[in-house]
Amino acid sequence: MNKAILNLDCVPYNINIEPKHGRATIEVGDSILAQLDNRTTTTNNPFSGGRNKGVVTGIDGAQQVLSFVFEEDDEALFLSISGFKGDANAIVDSLTTWIDENYDAIESVGWEVLRTQKEIEKYF
Repeated sequence: MNKAILNLDCVPYNINIEPKHGRATIEVGDSILAQLDNRTTTTNNPFSGGRNKGVVTGIDGAQQVLSFVFEEDDEALFLSISGFKGDANAIVDSLTTWIDENYDAIESVGWEVLRTQKEIEKYF
């Protein structure tokens, strides 16, 4: 497992990266990523739980479909993102680029920026 820092809103967040499994786990705190929380207990919307996919363009230009899953541990909110390809640096670069490109959408519509598997299949 690798550790990295992701700066969001001028605040550093620790990321645990498992390149072998294509997964990154972030304690999101009050960052912009907390607005992606799609758990039905959080949104009070029974349809939000099915929206947990995002399309990210990797540093090699290939599109990757990522899964976003929120979990709480000792009252801290964690976001686990899986589906990355590449090493730890590629994972951080892909995630940073996706956040930068979608920041306004995440800020305005939150978890609705994510898609269902059925919606993703339209792209591929």
